[in-house]
Amino acid sequence: MKSYMPSYLADLDGASDPFKYDGILDDSEIPEWFQEWQSTPGLQTEDLNGNSVLDAGEDLNGNGVLDSEGVLDAWYANGQLNTEDINFNGVLDDGEDLNDNNILDSEDADRNKALTTYNMFDREPWIDRTSYLVTGGFTHTLSAKTYYEIKAATFNTSSTNNVIERVNEDRNYNLILDAGEDLNGNGVLDAYNGNDSIWGFDDSKDMFHDANNNDYVDESERDWNNDGVIDDTDKANWIHWVDFPVDEGFTYHRSFYGVGPHNPYTYNRDHWHEDQKVTNTFKGDLTSQMNVNHKVNTGFEYKGYDLYYHDTPDRYGYAEEYRVKPWEMALYINDKMEFPGIIVNLGLRWEWFDPKQEHPGDVSDPTWTSEDYGDWYGTGTNVAYNPAQAANYVHELREIKDPQKSATTTRFAPRLGVSYPITDRDMLYFNYGRYYQRPRLDYLFRNIAYNMGGGFPIVGDPNLGPELTTSYEIGVRHQFKSEIMIEAKGFYKDIFGLTDTRPIYWSVSDWYTTYFNADYGRVRGFELSLVKRPPSWFYGEVNYTFSIAKGKASAVSQGYLTEWSGGIVPTFESFLDWDQTHTFSGNMNFRYAGFLTSFVVSAGSGTRYTKPGQGRLIVNNTESLPPTARTDLRISYTQNMGPTDATVFMLATNIFDRTNILGVSDIEWYDVYRTYNDQYKNGSLTYDEYLALVDSDNDGKPDYNKTHPEMGSDLDPSVYADGRRFQVGVSFSF
Repeated sequence: MKSYMPSYLADLDGASDPFKYDGILDDSEIPEWFQEWQSTPGLQTEDLNGNSVLDAGEDLNGNGVLDSEGVLDAWYANGQLNTEDINFNGVLDDGEDLNDNNILDSEDADRNKALTTYNMFDREPWIDRTSYLVTGGFTHTLSAKTYYEIKAATFNTSSTNNVIERVNEDRNYNLILDAGEDLNGNGVLDAYNGNDSIWGFDDSKDMFHDANNNDYVDESERDWNNDGVIDDTDKANWIHWVDFPVDEGFTYHRSFYGVGPHNPYTYNRDHWHEDQKVTNTFKGDLTSQMNVNHKVNTGFEYKGYDLYYHDTPDRYGYAEEYRVKPWEMALYINDKMEFPGIIVNLGLRWEWFDPKQEHPGDVSDPTWTSEDYGDWYGTGTNVAYNPAQAANYVHELREIKDPQKSATTTRFAPRLGVSYPITDRDMLYFNYGRYYQRPRLDYLFRNIAYNMGGGFPIVGDPNLGPELTTSYEIGVRHQFKSEIMIEAKGFYKDIFGLTDTRPIYWSVSDWYTTYFNADYGRVRGFELSLVKRPPSWFYGEVNYTFSIAKGKASAVSQGYLTEWSGGIVPTFESFLDWDQTHTFSGNMNFRYAGFLTSFVVSAGSGTRYTKPGQGRLIVNNTESLPPTARTDLRISYTQNMGPTDATVFMLATNIFDRTNILGVSDIEWYDVYRTYNDQYKNGSLTYDEYLALVDSDNDGKPDYNKTHPEMGSDLDPSVYADGRRFQVGVSFSF
């Protein structure tokens, strides 16, 4: 239950935006005159001349009623529990009815003698996730030089998300289900105790489900007139998730959602969700050493998918519902040719993908609508839509127009690798390959029913093609002696057909977004490696990589978000999100008797982010986060115990407890206060000037969220990688 609100403020709730009708007055909704009433002693009134008539200029809230403060109006947003139930017995006793309305008014919704509060995680979804993998296979040797393998597997995952919603329906505390109180439509007053803890995914007191995935609240799907038959009369009373009576919450304090002025820090309510994914794989592989010069490997791979996805509608009516069964297969052959002075690997891969889906013949006119003048009867004669004749039509509203079978895609991908021994310790090599990557399946099948609910709907494209990477690599290896090797290589990758988004207009002003292959990226750089191999008492390797990654867009949603925000989609290259100019990794291992000590070091320059406030045309990823570094240590001792080896180990990660930033909570906040911090450190700002910018609470010290701007204004700890951790354990191997 939200905090008490005076009746003369109720009309202001959601007046500027109907989606803000939430029982909370946002800062933008609170008028100046109300702030004056709150700060002025005594009960205030619009009746300035005391004539009990609403005169010109007195109707402050424009509701046509002469409003005055009542004895309970001071309850609103005063930061304390207010109730007429002084003795907390749940009964309106003599002397308790302060406003003489014969109703027990109270803010004690939970009946726990305290203001209702919510933990920010109370509205986070509980997730019930199950997965299993079953594999099998066999290998058959045909001869000393030839064998084949057959493998099969099925991988199943399922996930259901549910938010436990328990609401006190008994708003007037009379222990009776009154009109308007049955929020879930089950016909009974649901038991409620605000002190009960939530115990799991399907809490017994959860009031809202959609287990049959039909977008109606299960509790409301009942025989409303008790005639023993579920008919249209009953279904008219079923509660659709679009009309869900418990609102999703609306922004009240920065990026949080609120349930009242005293509880501004909660999150949005996620609706019911269910998905099931099945992947069946069958693979065969034949390998034969044909002769001393040729080793041939050939085979096939088949993958079949059964994908189900369901999201209940949000308040805009947008929902997801599809079941699709695409499949793909590949044939491949590779010949490793070894001749004196040269080794060649030559291969070819053929890939086939069938989305087994349909798409509209004209993407700018995808579905039948009530505005269509078309062949509704299927007789070849165009007519206007008439709701009274809908039962006689061969087409339904929102049905796909002129459905066409989506195209299958076939691709040939050659591979070539050449290595040339220069001396007995040196080798030069070259690799070339074309690699196709099928786009994510949700980019193909998202919203394939063309649900245009919401302001910016997104529709998948089953004709979306694969991404193509053309890779070149050249390198050289030198072996100092049998245990030490150094390698240097350069690489270049062209990436074509990266998935992007584009708008499709079905009218002058209405559009939806779909996916298409348009973006381009390229990665270039070099890598240096030094390897010391076992079995000596010391072994390990170090690697350094320099690389530059540029392209048109880093993420498939980049174009969509740019269009949504009114920006201009750039046509030039910029650094990609994953560009990291310098990376270093290394591991060092020291072995003595049964003891093994290992150090693992990783470091890198900062990843990229986009400077805010650039206007409509944005140059992406011009700025970098601080560099990262991490060192892990593992010490173990292994003792042989007959058929068993027992190992005692200690693992310490990030042993120097370095603070590594993974990302930032609020780019605008980070950029502003990082700039102030840098200016103070380099002497551009005096301490007094710096303090004036970063000391909002005037305590004489910089605010923590400004000296650590990556955490954002609300001090989000998830921006950091793990600090120092220790693990100890015992393992057994047989």
